[in-house]
Amino acid sequence: MINFNCKRASGNPSLSGLSFAWDPEAGTVSGRDADLIRRIAKPGNFVDAHPLPWAYKLGRNPLKSFRDMAAIVGSWWILPAELAPHYPKAPDEDPNIYDLDGNIVGQVAQ
Repeated sequence: MINFNCKRASGNPSLSGLSFAWDPEAGTVSGRDADLIRRIAKPGNFVDAHPLPWAYKLGRNPLKSFRDMAAIVGSWWILPAELAPHYPKAPDEDPNIYDLDGNIVGQVAQ
């Protein structure tokens, strides 16, 4: 069982911190915000991901996946050290810079 107490990443005062315990082997959550986690952690559900704007699609069993749990928590809260390495990476974006006619005029520095 891993216990999490995550601060909100948003400046929105109506969003509180997140507190729950997670057993990744059993796929269970408990604690104050367990119901919220269960509502979000539906297979195939999309969660906001950073950098915005993109969304991450949860897999078949989000409550047993470190990547999915990192995506859920990282959508609105500061990731704890146990989940940070598992946060999904944004898909590669087109590195080309286009003019108004659709011609490639450069590339974004990597």
